[in-house]
Amino acid sequence: MKVTSRFEAWRLVVLVSIASLFLSLLFTYLLSPLGLTKEALVPATIVPLVVAPSVSYVVANMMLRLNALNQRLEYLVQFDPMTGLLNRASFFDRFEISRHTGSILICDLDHFKTINDTCGHRAGDAVLRQIADILQKQAGPDGIAARFGGEEFVVFHPAKPAEAARGCAEAIRSAVAAHVTVFEDKRIHCTISIGLSALDPQTRLDDALEASDRALYQAKKSGRNKVVQATGTESSERLATDPEHETPQAATKTS
Repeated sequence: MKVTSRFEAWRLVVLVSIASLFLSLLFTYLLSPLGLTKEALVPATIVPLVVAPSVSYVVANMMLRLNALNQRLEYLVQFDPMTGLLNRASFFDRFEISRHTGSILICDLDHFKTINDTCGHRAGDAVLRQIADILQKQAGPDGIAARFGGEEFVVFHPAKPAEAARGCAEAIRSAVAAHVTVFEDKRIHCTISIGLSALDPQTRLDDALEASDRALYQAKKSGRNKVVQATGTESSERLATDPEHETPQAATKTS
C-alpha cells in the first residue's frame, strides 16, 4: 500500500483505527468467558482507540515521507537537478522509446568559464537554468532537450529535416544572444554555438551526435555565436547577426 498524499495518510489512520476497534471487540467477545460485558467493553474500546490512531499516524507519515523520497530519487535518475532538463542517460532512453528520424543539435555556451570566473559560480548556475528554459521552450512539446554536462546541451527535433531544424537552431541562438540574465547586481549576456546534423533510419544516434559535435567545433573555431550544419564531410555555417553579443559581458547594475 502506498501513501502519496496527506489525505491518504489520514484515511489510513481512520481505517486502521476502525479495524483495530472491530478486531478488539471481536476477540474480546470470543475469548472472554462472559462475552462483551460492561467491564470488558471499556478496555476493548478505549485501548484500540488510543493506540491505533497514534501508531498508524506515525506509520502513515513514514510512508508519506518514503514516497516523497522515492519520487525525488526517480526525478534525479531522469533529470538534471539544476536545470530540470533530461540528463544524458534519460536522453538516450527517451530517444530509444520515441526513435524517430529528425535532427540533432548540440549547443554549447560560449566563454562560459569567463562568466564563472568574473561573476561567480552561482551566477553561472543562474545562466544555465535560464538558457535551459530557452532550450526547452524552443524544443517544443515533441522535442527532447537534455543537459549532457557542464554548459553543453542537446536538443532532438523528431521528424524535422535539417533545414527546418536549422531554423529552430537559429531561433535558439538569437534568443540566447538577446537574453540577459539578471543575478544580484549583475546583468549577464552570453552567446551559444550550435552544431546540427540530420538523423535518418540508416544513421545511428552516436554517429549523428558525433557529426553534430564536429559541426559545433567548426562553429567555435570560426568565431562562436553561430549555427553550423554538418553536411557530409563539410559544414555550412550561418554567421551571427548580432556581433555585439559574441562574447559574454557582465556589467554591475547601479543600485
